[in-house]
Amino acid sequence: MEKTLNLLRKSFSDKRLQTYEDIATSKGLNATYAVELYKLNILICEELYAFIDCIEVCLRNAIHYKMQEITKKETWYDDVAWFEIHLKGLEDAKKPKYRGENPPSPNDVISRLNFGFWCHIFDANYEQSLWVPCLRYIFPSHIGSPDRKKIASVFKKLLLIRNRIAHFEPIIKNEKELLTIYNLMVEVINWMNPEIYLWFENFNKFKDLYHNLTTNSFVKENDND
Repeated sequence: MEKTLNLLRKSFSDKRLQTYEDIATSKGLNATYAVELYKLNILICEELYAFIDCIEVCLRNAIHYKMQEITKKETWYDDVAWFEIHLKGLEDAKKPKYRGENPPSPNDVISRLNFGFWCHIFDANYEQSLWVPCLRYIFPSHIGSPDRKKIASVFKKLLLIRNRIAHFEPIIKNEKELLTIYNLMVEVINWMNPEIYLWFENFNKFKDLYHNLTTNSFVKENDND
């Protein structure tokens, strides 16, 4: 693995690989196991990113369907007094991608809005316009009445996690925090649709990868002889 580690250092930088060497050392392993830990971090990031993607799709569709039901309009978003952070994103989503292309349908507009847009929709600015009439009803399996401030905090955490994952940051550095992240995702998806969680859990590999990380099962018995 020494050869591979040196190769990664050249392409990914010493600083980036040093983090994984430090993780290996903290686990009582040879520093060359930075290679295996780097791969494991990528695989875990992929699983969590897919989980967040599932949450995002469920969230935006739940909001879209509920707002259409309330307003009787597919383009309900045209009647919301958006703040700047949302307005720019919405304007971009409504533009045709190519010259001569028809304007996107309402469903296309919704799908083009990024995760940050949906996470910040729970901000205090929209308490009366969106939370009271709509957003508090899109978590049917939430135990008790959902609190806007709590929901906003949770989705901002997910946004932060998503951004860290997108940049393949060393999220395996803190194993306890990593499990907390996953459990938070489980909680959120279950608020919206427990059946979707059960479906997703059938093929999500996070638990197996987390087990490999915490037990060092990627280490062969004769590797540290």
